[in-house]
Amino acid sequence: MKFLEKDLEDIIYETDNAKLRERGLPIYGLKLRQVRLGGYGVADLITIQLRANNQTHPEDNITYYFGHTLIITIYELKQESIGFNALGQCFRYSKAIEGIINGLDLNLYSIEDFELYRVIVGSKIDRSSDFCYLINHTDFISAYTYDYGFEGISFNISKEWYKPNAVTKIIENLNNKNVPF
Repeated sequence: MKFLEKDLEDIIYETDNAKLRERGLPIYGLKLRQVRLGGYGVADLITIQLRANNQTHPEDNITYYFGHTLIITIYELKQESIGFNALGQCFRYSKAIEGIINGLDLNLYSIEDFELYRVIVGSKIDRSSDFCYLINHTDFISAYTYDYGFEGISFNISKEWYKPNAVTKIIENLNNKNVPF
């Protein structure tokens, strides 16, 4: 039986967030699946959470309430390789969500601030393009690979991508002070 993108979505949607975090996928909040975003498409998964903006005053030790921060995370799931197309999809959905949020009167919901995060998940990272380098040098999106096997599913954050042999000579020259400057 082939593991499909829908299987990945089902596992993430139906599994408790704490168990997913134990398996390596940081996920918080209420999960929504197959979220229709008009002409922008359908997001695989979105999480929504509210964080209270409380602050304790140091002099009187009283906690003051300053509304909530609405936190939305978009999860774009791929059965196989994740690359520039998945990144583009995530940003297309981001544009739709930003438009929705900007059109709302957030004061009706005691929302003072809004944060939007993006996560792409696939079985591997596209290394045939510069995507593998981009994804590790941005704060606006996170990439995870998954492994599905006998022990269930596990997730790994994309690590630094580099070509170790490509820089060996440069490092040797710098360490030996054989530099042209």
